[in-house]
Order: sequence, then structure tokens, then C-alpha cells
Amino acid sequence: MNEGTTKEPTVSQRQAMAKLAEESFAKRIQEARDEEGALVKEITVELKNEFGIDAVGHQIDSFKKQIDILEDKQGKLGWGYNGFDDDSKAGRLLKGRVSQRSTGVKKLDAERKKVLAAIWTCQRLDELEALVEKL
Repeated sequence: MNEGTTKEPTVSQRQAMAKLAEESFAKRIQEARDEEGALVKEITVELKNEFGIDAVGHQIDSFKKQIDILEDKQGKLGWGYNGFDDDSKAGRLLKGRVSQRSTGVKKLDAERKKVLAAIWTCQRLDELEALVEKL
């Protein structure tokens, strides 16, 4: 029997063997991680197919295009994020309809014109004072 193989290993021998073992395990662990990464990619593709993620993605793209089309149409009608532009057809229609239906401003404007005309046409100071007191 060989005497060198039955002796207790030295610290240096243990360190050298531990280093070799660490290098071997580090290489094998990295290979296992690489395989695991490939497995993650493979399973991800399977799950995407299983859950129909591609179809959902296509639907999302379709809805985004529809949103763009509708927002463009809305803009052409004069509507923006803060209502609509006053110069647009919608803005002009709003002003016209408010003018037709609103009576408060019209009445006050008509009354203002009458009072101003009366102020400029009254003949006496007491008439003028009476007009202003009514306001």
C-alpha cells in the first residue's frame, strides 16, 4: 500500500481540493442557472399561449387605434380636453342656443338700455335721481 494515500491531508492539500471543488460547483451552478433561464423562457411562451396573451395584446392595440380615431373625430367636431373651442361649430352652436334660451341677460341688457336712454332724456334732476334710486 502506498503510504501517501493513507496519511491525513495537510491544510494546503485541503485548501487546494476545496478550491477545485468550489470552481467545479461554480461552473455547474452557472450551467444550471443557464438551463433554468432557458426553462423560464420556454414556460413563459407556453403560458402566453395558454392564457391567450398575444390575442389580448392585439385587442389592446386595436382599442388604442380606435381611441386615436375617436379622439381625432372629437377634435374635428371642435371638442378638446377642456370642452370645445369657441370658434368651432359646436362652440358657435352653444353660444347661439344659450342666447336663445337665456332670458336673464337679455332682460337686464334691455333694462340697462332703457335706463341709460331715460337718464339722457330726462328733463329734471328729481327724475334723474328717481331713475338712479330704482337701481
